[in-house]
Amino acid sequence: MAQAQAGKLRLIGVTSSGRSALAPGVPSLAEAGIKNFDLQIWNAFAAPSSMPAEIRTKLAAMLVEIARSPAVREKLFQQGWQMVGTSPEGLANRIQKDTAELSRLIKSKKSATSNAPSAYKNPPSGGFL
Repeated sequence: MAQAQAGKLRLIGVTSSGRSALAPGVPSLAEAGIKNFDLQIWNAFAAPSSMPAEIRTKLAAMLVEIARSPAVREKLFQQGWQMVGTSPEGLANRIQKDTAELSRLIKSKKSATSNAPSAYKNPPSGGFL
C-alpha cells in the first residue's frame, strides 16, 4: 500500500469479492467485469489433528478473542492486514473454497496454454511465468 500511496504503483483491482477497507477507492475484480473470482490472502493458526477437542476449542476461543481486540486489529490494519477471526470449521471451509477456486483457475490456464509456444510451457529452471 505504501508504494501505491506514494504514486509508484497504480492499483487496478482487489481479488476479493468486494472492495477492501484497506483500499476503499480500488474496485474489486468483479466490479471490473471479472466474475466468479474471490481470492484473498490469509494466515491461520494450525494445530495437530490429534489435539484433544477440549484444548482445540479453548485455543480457538482465545485466538478469536485476540483477533477481535481493537488494538490488535488496528496494529495489523496499519500493516496492511484485515483481521477476520473465525472458527476451525470456518478455516476448513475457507481452505476447501480456495482449493477449489485455485484448482479451477489452474485447469483453465493449462487448457488456455495448450497451444502456447514451448517457452511458455517449459520456463527456464528457477523461473516461472
